[in-house]
Amino acid sequence: MPTEVQKNFRRQIREFQKQQKNRENEKFYSYIEKDFISHYYETRKRRRRRIISGVSIASLLLFLWNFYAISTWVNHIAYSITGKPLFSVESIFNRGAERHREVANYLKVVDPKEEQIQSLLNDAVTKFNEFLKNQKLHHEYIKEVNKHIQQVNKDILELKSINPPDVMKEFHEILLAEADLCYEILQTSLRVVNSTDGNVRNQYLRDVNALVSDFNNLVRTKRDKLLEVFDEIGMKYEVSGNRIRYWWRN
Repeated sequence: MPTEVQKNFRRQIREFQKQQKNRENEKFYSYIEKDFISHYYETRKRRRRRIISGVSIASLLLFLWNFYAISTWVNHIAYSITGKPLFSVESIFNRGAERHREVANYLKVVDPKEEQIQSLLNDAVTKFNEFLKNQKLHHEYIKEVNKHIQQVNKDILELKSINPPDVMKEFHEILLAEADLCYEILQTSLRVVNSTDGNVRNQYLRDVNALVSDFNNLVRTKRDKLLEVFDEIGMKYEVSGNRIRYWWRN
């Protein structure tokens, strides 16, 4: 007699078959036929396509059943203890949506910190240029930049405490490198302000320019990595200027 777990699995298989059948019957509008159609092929090709589709689905279901049969005893023990199976057909086919949620939730946490770091750097660079034009702003600049340094250092510590999804680990490393570089730019700009030797000050100025260039390159690398992740997990996105909008499945 089938166990409750096996009955539940078979019910999920039947439900999956119904969903696949419904998808095959979905119609769309053809601007060639001037009508709603369900395929692009003539009758003979349509039948062949249905047979191939049916075989593919049957093979997939057979694979799932064989995999399930091997682990039935593990699933049965889990069900008897917790009342829930270790896995289900629904969980298998929802893995993509789960990865979307993981990435979206991660970005929801790090995006504000990332924006704050870039905002602090932009503000510091603006004030730095003002200082270069009017060095009477010496003390005011030092006071502002020290505040920025404290905030960036706090952001770095918070970013290091975050455990990103596996697919976002490389992105997270780039984000940390970006934050560290921002910290270094702020520190080096203070060296420019505090330096009394003209040659040393000029060297620090060159260092600041080089670090800012590195920062901009890192921002582009981070952006490319994010789009690469979106493509990898099939997450819809839209690029508009320097902004990226994205959507995920629940």
